[in-house]
Amino acid sequence: MKFLIDECLSLKLAGLARDRGFTESAHVNQLGLRSAPDEVIVRQAVTDGYVIVTNNARDFLRLVKQENTHPGLVCISAPGRINLDVQSRLFLYALDRLGDKKPTNEVIQTVLNPAQKVSFKRYAWPKLARQ
Repeated sequence: MKFLIDECLSLKLAGLARDRGFTESAHVNQLGLRSAPDEVIVRQAVTDGYVIVTNNARDFLRLVKQENTHPGLVCISAPGRINLDVQSRLFLYALDRLGDKKPTNEVIQTVLNPAQKVSFKRYAWPKLARQ
């Protein structure tokens, strides 16, 4: 598994992923994608097999929904501005819970609520149609 960290998050998250053994992880800036449209980032992630990490869930949920298959999306969020400490905490929390199972066609949501408790959700995306 490898992670592509969105521009809205710290470059240091890519280092955290590499330290955890996900050695091919990168930040968009490291791939020459600084200021690239989200569509370009999704295309790069799908082409190269990166799980996208962002705090811009709404836009990325819409974009990966258009893909037949995507490597996965990790969305971290908290009230207010997300500093490096909160970003790191939420990302590491997500990594701990991911295990070895790749999140292909899944979304991982890790949220810090106002009471400072973290919640974690993992689900198929796009949601599968009922049979």
